Amino acid sequence: MKKILLTSLIATMATFASNAAVSPYVSAHLGYTHATIELSGEASDYTMGEWVGDKFAFDVSGAFGVKYDLSPDFALRGELEYDYVEGFVLSTSGIWNRSHTLLANAYLDFKTMSAFTPYFGIGAGYQFNHLSKDWFGAGATPHVFAWQIGGGVAYNITNALSVDLGYRYLTSAKKFEDSGYKYKLVTDYHQFRLGANYAF
Repeated sequence: MKKILLTSLIATMATFASNAAVSPYVSAHLGYTHATIELSGEASDYTMGEWVGDKFAFDVSGAFGVKYDLSPDFALRGELEYDYVEGFVLSTSGIWNRSHTLLANAYLDFKTMSAFTPYFGIGAGYQFNHLSKDWFGAGATPHVFAWQIGGGVAYNITNALSVDLGYRYLTSAKKFEDSGYKYKLVTDYHQFRLGANYAF
């Protein structure tokens, strides 16, 4: 199911890219993130409790996409996005986490008679987490499936340039093994993001 969803999103983007009516764009976002990170695990002779970090920090992302005008009322966008979430310390363990996420996203834009354009989007992809005791320390590096859902409002400054304010929920879950211990890592990110988009 995960592979089907991701393949469908990428296929949609490829279809749009072959259409001459499509306009490509680039975007960048900076976000304020509320993150809940859960880490639990066990070894043959030891079971640890659930370590939970509940923190605030930031994320930064960049994307390249294409936009297709479906009708006078709607437009559809497909994009590839890279998102980086700054490290969080799990409150009871002192473990640091950094997340790198590559997403294939699809957005539906709702055109209005004004400069404001509400939008709704979903996406799925790959997340790489780095768990360590400090910023430079070695640690576990689980690779996980991630997905997102969210929405917001864009404001058109010119025909090519717009800014937007939005919210999205980005999450992943993964079981992995490291140094003889079996772990489960869950990341839940509530991201409030401000961005800029430029169409070519």
